[in-house]
Amino acid sequence: MFRNILSAGGYAVILASAAAATPPSVVQWSTAQGGNGHHYEVVFDPNISWQAASAAAAARSFGGRSGHLATFVTRAEQEYVIAQLGGGTALNALWLGGYQSGGSAEPYGGWNWVTGEAWAGVAPNDPNLPRSDFGFNNLYFNGDPEGYTITWWNSGGINDYVGTPNPIYGDGNGGSSRGYIVEYGLAAVPEPGAWVSMIFGFGLVGLSKRRRRGVRPASV
Repeated sequence: MFRNILSAGGYAVILASAAAATPPSVVQWSTAQGGNGHHYEVVFDPNISWQAASAAAAARSFGGRSGHLATFVTRAEQEYVIAQLGGGTALNALWLGGYQSGGSAEPYGGWNWVTGEAWAGVAPNDPNLPRSDFGFNNLYFNGDPEGYTITWWNSGGINDYVGTPNPIYGDGNGGSSRGYIVEYGLAAVPEPGAWVSMIFGFGLVGLSKRRRRGVRPASV
């Protein structure tokens, strides 16, 4: 905290200002850019597990919308978000919202997105699928039980990883996680029935106010 002392009319005026930490930037993939209108945010939290990151993302909000771990369901979404949030080098080892159901065949079976969106897989060169990494086929999975998705090395691609990595774990990401990427979807649109209820409720409030204005105290 720093203070500035000014003299005003013989009085000392003390201005205090605290330097607030700048929060991670939030970017939007707007519909005007061909996107989904969602917002995305990077949260750096070293050594966080996938489970803790998923809970933390769900507890965050932006513009009245709850968050979740980012789900890159298309190559276009992945490339745009990674580029806008700082690029692959800056975004290495961040949790994403993909997970593998227990007991699924390794390495490619039973993958899901936390939102319930369809998992189509990823590939290095398919222009429609999210990117794994240049030069590798599909996800850079090696058959070990690594049931969660994380950004891969310095490319912004997707790799599978153990839910609670540590510095001695010998996978390509080279150790522990660095945080996670949050996605904020569109604001929920009320169902038609909800609109009717809201309009009816507003009408009752207005009628009640008019009635109260028309009531006069009785003459004595």
